[in-house]
Amino acid sequence: MAKTAGKIVLLAGAIIAGSLLGFSRAEAAAPEYIIRLASLAPAESCWGDFAQKVKTYIEERSRGRAKVIWYTSGVAGDEPVVIKKMERGELQGAVLTINGMGLVNPEFRVLLLPFLIRNYAEEDFILDSMFPEFQQLAAEKGYTLLGFTEVGFNRIFTREPLQSIQDLSRVRMWTWGGEDLVESVLKDVGFSHTVPLPLYEVKGALERGTVTAYYCPCYAQAGLQWYRNAGYMSDYTFGYSPGAVVFEKKYFQSLPADIQNTIRQAMDFILKPLRVVVRDEEEKACRILVRQGMKVNKSSPEFISELKRRSNLLYYKYADKEYRRELLQKITGRLQEFRSR
Repeated sequence: MAKTAGKIVLLAGAIIAGSLLGFSRAEAAAPEYIIRLASLAPAESCWGDFAQKVKTYIEERSRGRAKVIWYTSGVAGDEPVVIKKMERGELQGAVLTINGMGLVNPEFRVLLLPFLIRNYAEEDFILDSMFPEFQQLAAEKGYTLLGFTEVGFNRIFTREPLQSIQDLSRVRMWTWGGEDLVESVLKDVGFSHTVPLPLYEVKGALERGTVTAYYCPCYAQAGLQWYRNAGYMSDYTFGYSPGAVVFEKKYFQSLPADIQNTIRQAMDFILKPLRVVVRDEEEKACRILVRQGMKVNKSSPEFISELKRRSNLLYYKYADKEYRRELLQKITGRLQEFRSR
């Protein structure tokens, strides 16, 4: 009997100790910081893979103190909605396209100017060498810029081929609603009929024929399924579209220094390799579109030359209206220096 009683006491003690240990572990595992992030990118894409890697890195390196919740595939809304949610504290950060960055600070739109940045080498040089300046642009408006991601170089997709400058006026070109600079630039270049729409309305507009042309990288628009209503893509790239990871600044600064550093390290380790992956996917996507029947619109040297001439005239037309002249001069000066190497 005494032995039985002793076993019962030991068993009860083990159960109590186990319960207390389980409670202690559960309590320790409860995250102190919930970080909600949004992205328009599909979950099933290399950008979605990036989101998962960031989540894993931050949660593991913070030892469970921070929990990352992603709202991918645009479920948190279009970018104007996402920015409002960051302002209200419903989201702590986001991966934004250049359209969203232009809503954060209109000066980011300087990067959208057609033919300003011509290739990946120039892109890397400008984004990396001028990163402190871009961080300042975000900080002025209440955001912390943690890094740039890749969206790609835009091509022009149309239902019918474009053979001359005059042909530009025949198409109904989509522009992102609220992106006034791009709309103005497209009109100045020759796309006289523009149709401003939010991203989620474009597919339906293409199906109805109210939009007959759009600008987008191959990889991005393949995921959006827009290509089903386009027969031709340009053999030139019209302009560059970066993406950016931003946090609401007050929230980011409220985090402990070690959590801030962990988030910064996640971006440093993951974003630059992502650029390489997206570029590879872009080349594959362009080839796949051609195999599926997309025709490459062969442009004459005269046509490209006139497009570039018209575009170059616009750079300073919008200086001190959409972006500071000094910012444009710094970018063009850096590019001239880089091209002369």
